[in-house]
Amino acid sequence: KLANTDPLSGLPNRRLLMETLRQVWRGRGEVHDPPVAVMMLDIDYFKAINDDHGHSVGDQVILRLADHLHTALRGSDLAARIGGEEFAICLPESEQAVDIAWRLCRQIAETPMEIEGNTIRCTVSLGVAIQSPEDEGPDALLARADRALYQAKTQGRNRVVADEAGA
Repeated sequence: KLANTDPLSGLPNRRLLMETLRQVWRGRGEVHDPPVAVMMLDIDYFKAINDDHGHSVGDQVILRLADHLHTALRGSDLAARIGGEEFAICLPESEQAVDIAWRLCRQIAETPMEIEGNTIRCTVSLGVAIQSPEDEGPDALLARADRALYQAKTQGRNRVVADEAGA
């Protein structure tokens, strides 16, 4: 279990995310199968939270965000912590991935966190990619979501950008 779990958040890690994505990918194949979507989520200005309030507060922000993802997503979705302040979400059956991403973005921005006597307001940037026939595998899908995340951050953060396949 430890090999597949992020020790701080308790969420699955990158390894389990990729394993799950590969399984979901192999299970697809019929034209009428719903596409799999991937979201990449990054806490905006996380370094400033750590610098201003300390790493224990930063860790609590990660824990609260992990809890939020756990309750806000469907049971079939998988949220994973894949880096410091970076998360990935696998949505096995979701044409509504962009709507879900915007909902998460708004909910997080509108929910201040009370941590160790501090009111922490944070926002997130999300990149979304929905499986397309051009994707050669889950790595390509994840790369498109990562590219969209980068665009969300360069466009001002606290937003969602969807990577349109073939664009």
